[in-house]
Amino acid sequence: MTPIEKLLGRGHEDPAWRAMALCGAGGQDPDMWYAERGTVKSGALSTCQLCPVSPSCLLDALRHELEAGVSVGIWGGTEPRYRKRMLRGGSK
Repeated sequence: MTPIEKLLGRGHEDPAWRAMALCGAGGQDPDMWYAERGTVKSGALSTCQLCPVSPSCLLDALRHELEAGVSVGIWGGTEPRYRKRMLRGGSK
């Protein structure tokens, strides 16, 4: 088991944080978190910086990506390429 797998505690997800996520607040465009590669994502990233549950969101995204092998969208203030690097242990 890798260090990131130990940190994430596979299979121990608590989705209660989602009720407090700013991305779920009214008026937010859901497509903003799934912008195509090379497009501006500053709106989503700015919202994540202000979000009180951004760390929980990031851990949830990493858990999902570790198990499913799929990395899409802005989660926990990170883009897919950054999370992929995190899961590889920071290597390029």
